[in-house]
Amino acid sequence: MALSIPLNIARMTTVTTGTGTVTLGSAVGGYLDFASAGATDGMQLSYGIVDYGVSPNAHEVGYGTYTASGTTLTRTLTKSSTGSLLSLSGNAHVFVSLRAEDIYNTFETLGQLFAINTQTASYTLVLTDAGKTVEMNVASANTLTVPPNSSVPFPLNTYLNIVQYGAGLTTLTQGSGVTIRSRNGLKMGGQYAAATLYKRGADEWVASGDTST
Repeated sequence: MALSIPLNIARMTTVTTGTGTVTLGSAVGGYLDFASAGATDGMQLSYGIVDYGVSPNAHEVGYGTYTASGTTLTRTLTKSSTGSLLSLSGNAHVFVSLRAEDIYNTFETLGQLFAINTQTASYTLVLTDAGKTVEMNVASANTLTVPPNSSVPFPLNTYLNIVQYGAGLTTLTQGSGVTIRSRNGLKMGGQYAAATLYKRGADEWVASGDTST
């Protein structure tokens, strides 16, 4: 799973019933709603739920995807007081919470920054390249293609590194509907040149580093 984003003092009501996606209501007194705390559409959040409509109160911890339109949060269970997704009563609070798993996943994700995926021919990025260095060790001219979100849905804010290790010039190529923004161009600067890509929109990426036109 992708790394969850922590938010401060984000806690909201929900009148959702059942085990499905929750529709978020308003901020609990003294807290912020998720958007005011910094949540953006499509962001993955770790959450906690307290259901006040049952006695004793039931608790759930998990992670899900926040949707700004309609203000919803999907639910994937990590742990609960019942052993399964709570069947919500319609009187619950939902809050952003750091799980133990997030700490472990953070170290795992940081470790991926040092992982290298070496390619010997033109290549199209895949989901497992997130956080890695893609090394293009190709003798002749080649391309590194960033695919559209519709086929490879990298999470927003994904970072990855590109290194032209071989002598063949690597060109960063935009997949269908994809825009790669760069101040200097989309060709790598030469052998051993390095660049960073990050995803700032569904099909919008930014390239920085040793690139040229």
